[in-house]
Amino acid sequence: MITLAIGLGALMQVLHGGASLINWSVYAASLYGNTLLGLLTFMLLGFFIHTMVNNKFAGHALMVLFFVVLGVLSYLGWEHRLLVFDSASLGTYSDMNGFGHYVAPFSWTTLYWSAFGALLFAGAVVLSVRGSEELLKLRLQIGRHQLTRPVLTFGLAMLIVFISSGSYIYYNTNVLNQYRNSKADEAQQADYEKTLKRFASLPQPRITAITVNVDLFPETRDFTATGWYILKNKTTQPIRYIHLQSYPNDDIQVKQLKLSVPSQLDNL
Repeated sequence: MITLAIGLGALMQVLHGGASLINWSVYAASLYGNTLLGLLTFMLLGFFIHTMVNNKFAGHALMVLFFVVLGVLSYLGWEHRLLVFDSASLGTYSDMNGFGHYVAPFSWTTLYWSAFGALLFAGAVVLSVRGSEELLKLRLQIGRHQLTRPVLTFGLAMLIVFISSGSYIYYNTNVLNQYRNSKADEAQQADYEKTLKRFASLPQPRITAITVNVDLFPETRDFTATGWYILKNKTTQPIRYIHLQSYPNDDIQVKQLKLSVPSQLDNL
C-alpha cells in the first residue's frame, strides 16, 4: 500500500508537469522510513493486546480505545516524546537542507519506541495461547517455561536499547534544553501579553525602509544578519521611548545595536 501511494504521488507530479521534480529519496524517507516504521510499531502493540485478551473484537476495541486515550492525553498536555506512543516524526522537508535537524531526534525516538514494541512482541510470544489454556493466570505460569535463552537474550537486549535511548532523549530534551509542552507555551504567551499590554497604546515609530544582509547556515541552523531600518514618527506626539523586542542569548545574540540619534538603553 505504501509503494502504491508512492506511485500515485509520483504519477500526480507527472500529470501536473513536475516529472523532473520527483525526489524518490524523499518519498522513501517519508513513507518507508517514517510511516512504515510507525505502522510496524503499532502492529507490535496490536499483536500484544490481541495476545493478552485473546479475543479479536475485544482486541480491536482496546486498540480504538488506545487511540482515543492518546488524543485525550495530547489535549491535556501529555506531549513528551518519551510518553506519547510512537511520537517519532521526520518533520518538514525543505529544499534548502532536507529534513535537517529532525533526522537525529526522529532516529533516536524511533529506536526508543521500536525497542519498546520489540519488548511487547517478546512478551506476546511468551504469553501466547498454547493448547487449551486461555486464562491469563495459567499462561503466566506456563510462560515461565517458554522464557527460553534466545527469547530472554532478545528481551534483555531490547530493554537495554529502550532504557539507553530513552535516557539519551531525556538528557537532550530536559537537561540540555528546557522542555515545554503546548500548555506551557500558551501560559508563557499569556504572561507575555499581560506584561506588555500596558505598552500597546504608546506611540511608536513606523518602519519605512529596510536593508538587511543575511547569511544562512542550514547545517548548523544558524544565521548572521546586518542591516538598518529607517523609522519615522507618523503620530502627532513626540516619542521618548522606542520599544525593541529582544530574544534570549541562546536564540539570538545581538552584537551591535544603535540609533542614529543619542539614546540610552533601558531594559524592561
